[in-house]
Amino acid sequence: HTTSVVELDARLGTIRRVRQLLRGDVHDWDLAAPPSLVTTAGGRRIILQAGKDGYVYALDRESGSIRWRTAVTRRENVDAPLTAEGTRFCPGVNGGVEWNGPGYSREADAVFVNGIDWCTTVSIAPSPSWRARRASPGRDRPSYATRSACPTAFGAAG
Repeated sequence: HTTSVVELDARLGTIRRVRQLLRGDVHDWDLAAPPSLVTTAGGRRIILQAGKDGYVYALDRESGSIRWRTAVTRRENVDAPLTAEGTRFCPGVNGGVEWNGPGYSREADAVFVNGIDWCTTVSIAPSPSWRARRASPGRDRPSYATRSACPTAFGAAG
């Protein structure tokens, strides 16, 4: 459920509802920030959720449906396949909305969120050691490892 908003029943310890916001995540775009439960100035009860995919979502608290979403960072090459030559996409593995979730001002009737506009280039390469462990009879399908090139705080490629 790393890309989902999960509603729990605190008394029973069971899951009440799951709303998956992102499917097929190959970019490490999980929801690291906690959601905010908000009643807007107009009385609408919503859940604000921001993710490493660069979006802020508003979900209806009663139905779980997405009321709106808006990008808060640059979004480029989000559907491009990862290749051995390298695929650049935004937000990158250190981009989007990380650990600090969205906030809401009832007085201003506005949502505030931090966003990191940081792109990443990732390449995939066959990994012989993984191939040996994951091979199964009748299959000759290599496994893949990923390498990423991200600028660090000091400007060096990592």
